[in-house]
Amino acid sequence: MADTEKPKFGFAGFRSDILWMLQPIVQHSRRPENERYFDTIVVEPCAEGGAIVAAVSAHAMAVFRDPDGTCSAPMTLGIPDDMFKACQPPEPIHMGYCGGQYFCPLPEWAQPSIVYAYSVGAHVVPKMRHPDWAEEDDEFHPALYSTMECGKSYHIGRDYKWTDGTPVNWRGPLERALASPLQTSGFSIVHPDVQALFTRIPNRIAEVRQKAASVFHRHSQSATGEPLPTIVTVDDYPDFVGVYMTQNPLPYQPPALWFQKRVGERIGGIQ
Repeated sequence: MADTEKPKFGFAGFRSDILWMLQPIVQHSRRPENERYFDTIVVEPCAEGGAIVAAVSAHAMAVFRDPDGTCSAPMTLGIPDDMFKACQPPEPIHMGYCGGQYFCPLPEWAQPSIVYAYSVGAHVVPKMRHPDWAEEDDEFHPALYSTMECGKSYHIGRDYKWTDGTPVNWRGPLERALASPLQTSGFSIVHPDVQALFTRIPNRIAEVRQKAASVFHRHSQSATGEPLPTIVTVDDYPDFVGVYMTQNPLPYQPPALWFQKRVGERIGGIQ
């Protein structure tokens, strides 16, 4: 009797807000105009410790390292829309008193904390168990979201899909960009929708550390002068790097003459 292949098994755990920050790239990859869709969430063990969590699409990529995360082996995840929603950091309750504004965070039992992704299912757990369950068995930990792996029947956006390995080479564009010189002059053509895919990331970082998060876009070019993928980083936040593709070079489109004339009038003192 021929040996049957043993089912694959894998496990990963990482911060829930990482998954929420990656959602726009996943949604962008699911657009009907894209020629090909693939499961875009990649999770891998990190050699420096923790877990790497990345979202990959044909136009942009974002890579996080969760130093406290864990991952048994490289895996690829298909994430349901409801799971993304469960990972969204909740807005604080707004209150006022005598003209003052106060922002009160929800209790920790209502705040998502960790995503656990298995080969058999996934769930999102809160930061703490509800106090009403303090007398319950210690194994009783209801989740903010829970689902089973869908098996062979996979509906994008509805089902959770676990796949062994990471067939997408997410390191390639990053290596190409880092190996090229900085683009010190010229311009890049970027679709605004692509740059907007990263908006949640600095906003969330600023929210957590309670100070602004500056975003850097490193443009690079090949030896022949053609633009290469642009690298995105956030100041004082080494656990994130992003990459997006620029469009094919076109002749530069300057501001319209009416605008240039108006600027010249203001410089000349005419209002």
